[in-house]
Amino acid sequence: MKNSIFLFLLLCAGFADAQTQVLSITNISKNKEIFITQNKRVIVKTKDGKRIKGRLKIIDNETISLKGTVISLNEIVLIRKNPLLVSLLIDGVVFYFAGATLAVGAIIAAFIQAGYAGYLIASASLIALGIISPKVTKGYKSKNGYKYKIVSGFVSEKIEKRTRVTKSTLTH
Repeated sequence: MKNSIFLFLLLCAGFADAQTQVLSITNISKNKEIFITQNKRVIVKTKDGKRIKGRLKIIDNETISLKGTVISLNEIVLIRKNPLLVSLLIDGVVFYFAGATLAVGAIIAAFIQAGYAGYLIASASLIALGIISPKVTKGYKSKNGYKYKIVSGFVSEKIEKRTRVTKSTLTH
């Protein structure tokens, strides 16, 4: 019995210290707070106009890193989540449709000698749409009142519920 109680307390102590840092995006006027954990796919636009896609790595309380590019939090103009499924659908499927449209147009032009221009225009517009990558997910712009900061004191399961957890709430 003593061993099981000791083991239980040991596991609880390990769980209490399992905290991680997250990027907190807050908007006080809308009373809204969003959390992005490390290794999530994001798109960041900086003040100098750079647009960087990559997995979020938190370096310290003032800087993050995407694809090896170190970015200060006060240099961020916009941050947007970039889910893998949305990226695959937009970037992948659109290019496949563009290729198929171009191939059908080429076949029609080779055998019928007419109607190729319509397929060429459609495939060119689909290729342009795939290159531009429409913005499906919501972006959090600093000019709209969003503030970025690194916070710790979170337990990973609680992040999805967007609940701030401190050590005092874990022990009570």
